[in-house]
Amino acid sequence: MERISRHRIIGLEREIKSFTDWLTDSRGQTSIFSISGIGGIGKTTLLLQMARTARQSSVRSLWLDGQGGLTTSGAFLASLEMSLATEYGRTRAPESALLPYIVNELQLQRTVLFIDNGEEIEKLEVAVLQISS
Repeated sequence: MERISRHRIIGLEREIKSFTDWLTDSRGQTSIFSISGIGGIGKTTLLLQMARTARQSSVRSLWLDGQGGLTTSGAFLASLEMSLATEYGRTRAPESALLPYIVNELQLQRTVLFIDNGEEIEKLEVAVLQISS
């Protein structure tokens, strides 16, 4: 991952600046930065650069890959739980329900979700709406 993010990104300075501005705005609202395009144009490289920038800003970053089966809201929440555990050592108590746990965790600290290969995600909007409520 580090090897890829060291490549110079050409032509996307405006997008990186927009993301950096959002990161440094303490009043920044929930935002969606959508990156799409044909294969090979640098979408994942841009996401990796954004993730590196977020980490350098001490913002929690969670990376999810849409090719890993994020086709339902349950799978999306389970992937968030796994990312919190593997990246930050945050684990859910066995008696805790998954959705309230995820909502609580995301409210504890400013968090950026990076979803690569999101074109396969079909029912994600249900999970996102539940988390936002």
